[in-house]
Amino acid sequence: MDAKAAADTLALGLYRSGSVFRGAVVYIRHQPSGSKEVASYVKIGDEHYTVVSLVFDDCRAEFRKRTRRAR
Repeated sequence: MDAKAAADTLALGLYRSGSVFRGAVVYIRHQPSGSKEVASYVKIGDEHYTVVSLVFDDCRAEFRKRTRRAR
């Protein structure tokens, strides 16, 4: 739960006027580091984005990639 909250906080920090429209999802455990790869879903106006981050054991989130979702 803490990893999901950290990922959502990071995603909202990247987009000041955005809002989370779906709860974060833990995809996998990153094999080299043992950290969790988490996807957050952010809405800005009419656009929807998926922000993937890596969350470490101390709940520190690191940005990995962003994709725009098709409508």
